[in-house]
Amino acid sequence: MNKQNTKPLRLALLGNAVFSAMSAVILITFSEKVGILIGTDNYWLLLAIGVGLGIFSVDLFHQASRRRPQTWRALYASLGDASWVAATIVLLAWFPHVINEQGRTLAIAIALIVALFGCLQFWGAGEAHRLNNSQFYRHCVAVRVPVSTTTLWAVISDLSGISKYFPSLRSSFIRGHIKPEVGAIRQCEDQSGKQWAEKCTRFEVGKRIEMEFLCQEDGFPYPAFEMIGGWELLKITETSTEVHIWWELKPKPLFMASLIMPLLGLKADIDFPQLVFRMAGRDTEEGLSMSLLKRVVLPSSSC
Repeated sequence: MNKQNTKPLRLALLGNAVFSAMSAVILITFSEKVGILIGTDNYWLLLAIGVGLGIFSVDLFHQASRRRPQTWRALYASLGDASWVAATIVLLAWFPHVINEQGRTLAIAIALIVALFGCLQFWGAGEAHRLNNSQFYRHCVAVRVPVSTTTLWAVISDLSGISKYFPSLRSSFIRGHIKPEVGAIRQCEDQSGKQWAEKCTRFEVGKRIEMEFLCQEDGFPYPAFEMIGGWELLKITETSTEVHIWWELKPKPLFMASLIMPLLGLKADIDFPQLVFRMAGRDTEEGLSMSLLKRVVLPSSSC
């Protein structure tokens, strides 16, 4: 399997964190001197901005150091950077005399640096999902549950039964009502009426299922030209199983992959641990609390 590259995202987050932390230290420690330099006596505002940048930098450092970066958090970091740039434009366009010429030059320079970090983070979020040397992007969720592999396989292998455990699904069935096997096509409909079909391409008893989404059928609701997915069961102990649920897709449009993949990944990280716990026979409240405490989300390259 091709591996994904999280290095660009980590470097962008780390660079932004260092720049934000340095700016925070300067504004907090030398707010009066900075005010004099840029031509304003609103020192408390500069101090408040410094505190905000300090908090922002801590979050960026945390994101950059995670075992697997959460790409949706990189999106909101980029949104914060975009907000800074927008505020700078408003300041210079409508309130240019609030600061002096030196201050305006400094504001433009900082806005350009912030914009660069925002763009790099946005691009890096996509690269963190993209398979090397490919137009396909991947997301994987790993969930560990206190149930035997045999017990869990009996539920997961019932391809037509997934709607019993997924509240967002209205129905699911196998076309032609054949047994679950390679070639079987599962038809799904969600509560909003959207429909799609998935063709089973691998059915390894007790271990693995792979599905090909029929993206070319009319009404396919997901933003993908091509899409595959699967479930894999790993036996941890006699009473413990780790479930890997993964997707690989060619996003539509491709240039929006940096937005599509983090958002799809966020939804999967929220929905699928709870789905697995329901399949394991745990009630919703227990499943939710345990997923937060015991869920294991592995690096995409090993999941």
